[in-house]
Amino acid sequence: MFSNKELRSIIVTLFFEQLLVMLVGIVDTFVVSSCGEAAVSGVSLVNQFNTIFIYLFTALASGGAIVVGQYIGNKDKKRIILS
Repeated sequence: MFSNKELRSIIVTLFFEQLLVMLVGIVDTFVVSSCGEAAVSGVSLVNQFNTIFIYLFTALASGGAIVVGQYIGNKDKKRIILS
């Protein structure tokens, strides 16, 4: 279905996406680290919420892509347009 080159491209892209998500949290912590322990704790807590929302939206997008992919596979153009 996919060639090794295409799979490698997708995997590298996903790897860099996750790396950037982690890097944002690390940089936020380093920037606030001079302000004190409470500030670092607050930024860490907010980063956890951001990560949860990122995973939530990723799951919703993946689910939508699966549904639309099934409609495309069934050649159901009416439902593709409505999705």
